[in-house]
Amino acid sequence: MRRPFLPGLKLAAEIVSALVAALAVGLAALAVVLAQGPLSLDRFVPRLQSHLAAAWPTMPIAFEHAELAWMREARVLRLVLREVTVGEPGPDASASGARFPRVEIELGAAGLRHGVLAPSLIRIEGASARWGRDEAGTARLALDAPAADTPG
Repeated sequence: MRRPFLPGLKLAAEIVSALVAALAVGLAALAVVLAQGPLSLDRFVPRLQSHLAAAWPTMPIAFEHAELAWMREARVLRLVLREVTVGEPGPDASASGARFPRVEIELGAAGLRHGVLAPSLIRIEGASARWGRDEAGTARLALDAPAADTPG
């Protein structure tokens, strides 16, 4: 007498199929939304910042606004961050931080298909650099945005 095929395996296959279908529907919905224009991620900014803090605890990264857009002709997903602060910027050369009005990060479709978030381009607008030494003589490089009244 033959034993019946494991009923649990059939149930597991049905669950996996349902999850794959739900993922496909979710990705299709995201594609439709992104095709209409940039998608604001502002409500996710605190969560994104907490993930960045966990990944780089020694380099604080903060930003006020985030949006996601699909650039169809270039086949890249573009993440735009506004009012970005990296590190602890300050007015003097001893500060090791930076402020940028806008940062664009492009993620290529090839990497995304393989589940890899590898930037193909990072564009920092309004950046300038300062090199100096603090009172202890330690060299510091600071990147920041030029003042608003300075043409950049």
